Amino acid sequence: VTEYTITIEKDGTWSSKKVVKTTSETITGSGYGSVGTEPLNIVETIERTGTWQFLGKNKNLELKNKEAVAFSINKETTTTLVTDNSDPTDVFTLTDIGTDTYAANELVEVWTLSQLAKSDLVGNIEYNSTTEGSFIYKDNLGTETQIYVPTSSKGTAKITLKQ
Repeated sequence: VTEYTITIEKDGTWSSKKVVKTTSETITGSGYGSVGTEPLNIVETIERTGTWQFLGKNKNLELKNKEAVAFSINKETTTTLVTDNSDPTDVFTLTDIGTDTYAANELVEVWTLSQLAKSDLVGNIEYNSTTEGSFIYKDNLGTETQIYVPTSSKGTAKITLKQ
């Protein structure tokens, strides 16, 4: 992650921008054509907007009033720019832009707050997700299908915001 900014407004709205740069990829499985590390130049920009609200006391989760905040994501735009110049005879650039919109509170991220002051906010986030799927590419030479092995992302993040 090379950039991550979050703007939280008093009117209950928020926006964020995260830029992730990938410079190499390691392929460890078989059936993909090659195994090893390949240089990459991928820049993924994720921009989100939505609404936020403090959560009240929750006895079951052992949360006090305003000890957690919910960020409802209303719109997410992902722009991926791939530049491959590893082969000087075949340089290419690929730009992929996708926008997802959600109903209010359809996609929510909850932060447990360990600090809340006028100019400081420290949020703790827990992640536990799995992604899997496939990619099918068809052209006049045939069809290529890639099955993605399920990948998991699990852990915690601590975000400190200062005014």
